[in-house]
Amino acid sequence: MGASYLRGLQSYNQTAACVKHFIRYPKTPTGHDRDDVVMPDFDLLNYFMPLYKAAFEAGCNFHDGELHQM
Repeated sequence: MGASYLRGLQSYNQTAACVKHFIRYPKTPTGHDRDDVVMPDFDLLNYFMPLYKAAFEAGCNFHDGELHQM
């Protein structure tokens, strides 16, 4: 669904979609952003990265960096 939205957003070549830096936010120990995150590589690669990979394969033009230590 996100990839379809991204393609539609960028379809008129006037808007650049941004994949934000939220890849590990759901795993912060306190639930707040900017906390350090401890996550097994398995979880990152199998549960979180596929969504970001799909966005870039759909043509995402921009990525905002992480704000917390990984």
